Amino acid sequence: MKNTKTEYTSDQRTPVVLPEMEQLLPPLSAEQFSSLERDILESGCYAPIVVNEELVIVDGHNHFRICEKHGLPFRMLVFSFVDLLEAKQWALETQRGRPFGSWDRLR
Repeated sequence: MKNTKTEYTSDQRTPVVLPEMEQLLPPLSAEQFSSLERDILESGCYAPIVVNEELVIVDGHNHFRICEKHGLPFRMLVFSFVDLLEAKQWALETQRGRPFGSWDRLR
């Protein structure tokens, strides 16, 4: 895994949602999702959505869904992975210790 230091905004590119990546991790509870949604509506989506070089979302599915729902802009940070398995392993590893699931790490 390598951070390519390439960034895109939502008006430059559209990320791809792969169900197998989105369903890899347990979903947020309704309360957690509402809390995240409130935070994004109040403060904007300040945490970048992590995508691979094909723009597949690896981390940040909840951010993406909320931004898409409300028409909010977001940033994407491109990471290079050897393959989808490495991307999945990285996504699982980054979840460890996150108090609110998939959204707190990049704050």
